[in-house]
Amino acid sequence: MDVERVRTDFPIYKEGGLHYLDSAATSLKPYVVLEKMLQYYREYSANIHRSPHKLGERATEEYEKAREKIAGFINAKPEEVVFTKNATESLNLAAYSLRKTAKKVAVSIGEHHSNFLPWQQLYDIDALAIDREGFIKPPTNKVDIFAFQHTSNVTGAIQDVEELVKIARDMDSLSIMDASQGVPHTKIDVKKLGVDIMAFTGHKMLGPTGVGALYIREGVEERMEPFLYGGEMIESVSVEKSIFADMPHRYEAGTPPIAEVIGLGEAVSYLKALSMDEVREHEKALTSYTLERFREEGINYIGPENTDRRAGIVSFTMDSIHPHDIASLLSDGCNVSIRAGYHCAQPLHNALGIAASARASLYIYNDKEDIDKLIEGLVSIRRRFNG
Repeated sequence: MDVERVRTDFPIYKEGGLHYLDSAATSLKPYVVLEKMLQYYREYSANIHRSPHKLGERATEEYEKAREKIAGFINAKPEEVVFTKNATESLNLAAYSLRKTAKKVAVSIGEHHSNFLPWQQLYDIDALAIDREGFIKPPTNKVDIFAFQHTSNVTGAIQDVEELVKIARDMDSLSIMDASQGVPHTKIDVKKLGVDIMAFTGHKMLGPTGVGALYIREGVEERMEPFLYGGEMIESVSVEKSIFADMPHRYEAGTPPIAEVIGLGEAVSYLKALSMDEVREHEKALTSYTLERFREEGINYIGPENTDRRAGIVSFTMDSIHPHDIASLLSDGCNVSIRAGYHCAQPLHNALGIAASARASLYIYNDKEDIDKLIEGLVSIRRRFNG
């Protein structure tokens, strides 16, 4: 991948000198996404599925065109894709909507809080262990729902999704996957994987904040209740009863994030033009280089050694230096951006016996120079603290 050319597509790189290694938190946004959203506000800023005037019709057309793009990106039907404000809302939608048909949930302790807390708070859970690399130990007891991640946002472990889905199917359980760290970085085919419900977010895949998606396999919605009630999610309303709209509108009550959905559609077009296979190969090679540099300097990192089963996420600890100190000093001294803390995965850190960690995460606009600058900064910080 020609990283220098890719960077010209991102306004934040215009001044130069930035080493952004925090894409697992949020990705940078290319010009085309920003321009597509501004076009909506400048040229056809109207509500959708309501007004029959020209602006409203164009807004509806662009919104539904974006749905088709996003659905195609994961090999889903457009009516199987519901728009939300983020993956957290998507997973809460799934959790709340299934309460009448499910009671017992298996969920791993390695999940992001957004795929742990809804199940913990609303259901009887079977908390599944993980191994030292972050791979999930599957449930052995019958459950109604098996909720799991595609990729760990801490260890970078890429789960064997097809095997986990098979386990869920064999026990007649619904499979629900958080793919927030998967969809932006590798080709995902929901039909091939066989997953029942899948959540992801726009802002980690070059899209804007404020938009996420929930894939609901055709037929699964029959087990679900509406999550929010209001305009657009109904077929008819009377004093006696209401009839709800078909998918996906049943779960899109009120005015949706129109500009954001349109922007996410443009982000998908950008990624498709790059090729997700090329995105994955680029990140895989850069991850290998990153792990090699960490080993050379004796810096302890978390997660798999095998990059076939690992994403471009490298969480690490360094002696007794607090991760927040590491992140702050890297930013101030080297213009390197990383994350520090629990990464919204406190049970995982507790299970690994780690108080907190620093995290570098890679994407299409990163190269070896970013990694070298990171290592240079870490070596300097260690020298400063340890003498």
